[in-house]
Amino acid sequence: MQRILQSYLRRLTNLNSTNRSLYLPRLSTRQHLDIQEVNFSNNFSSFKLVEWLIAGGKHEVKGVPQGIIPLAPVADSRQATAAPVSQVLRQIVRTDKFLNEEQGTHDLYVGWPFIRGQFQDGTPVRCPLLFFPIELRQQEITGLGRQWVLSLREGESIMLNRSFLLSYAHRHNLPFNELLSEPNFDEFDRDSRVFRTSLYQLFKETEIELNFNQELFVDELSSFRGFTKEEFKEETDPGILKLYPEAVLGVFPQSGSYLVPDYQRFLSHDHIPDIKEFF
Repeated sequence: MQRILQSYLRRLTNLNSTNRSLYLPRLSTRQHLDIQEVNFSNNFSSFKLVEWLIAGGKHEVKGVPQGIIPLAPVADSRQATAAPVSQVLRQIVRTDKFLNEEQGTHDLYVGWPFIRGQFQDGTPVRCPLLFFPIELRQQEITGLGRQWVLSLREGESIMLNRSFLLSYAHRHNLPFNELLSEPNFDEFDRDSRVFRTSLYQLFKETEIELNFNQELFVDELSSFRGFTKEEFKEETDPGILKLYPEAVLGVFPQSGSYLVPDYQRFLSHDHIPDIKEFF
């Protein structure tokens, strides 16, 4: 029975570098948008979007209906400045819709901040620490025209990147940390600076070593830089994981990771003799 559970556990979660929730060296225009690309497209900084997400959509944006935040104008090829971002957002919506129809999942998130480095065994890591579940659509806004707008997905909340947590535990021979399994972010202060300090304190109480450098506590985003495999290896070191103020909107499949802790509990309690007894 233990062998069967181990087999299903391996199939359930992709913990290697092909998982884009673990290693994203560069962005795909069909699935991802660097949030810094919309910096001041509607007269506010890109970090305002992160503050809005942290606040649960309750930050007011002047002249915009509550519960949404505009990203960029809906544009066509004749509008040279706005067209590239609008085209990427259109592709992301198509990809998200296709995956929802095929698999029944909702995998559209804003990921922030980004972890960059290597696990102790040299496996590269470049992924979000947090996921904010979102929806993306077009909407007419007075004074701004037709906009791509972002809203929070109803009934879901901020979550930690479980693929990263599981991979860290696996590659450092640690048990999965139950403290991080389902943290209650509703108890966090929604001021962005206090939120970041609380996040630092949360990880300080675990075995996971993340470098919360000062750059993360500045109210700005950095552009998402693409890496080749060789460049990434040259600029990172085994066992060192740093956080960077990068944010990406895109498709980050999550479904398999939710069942992993249940399988691990079954494996740690060797009291199920066979499949018949299991069911």
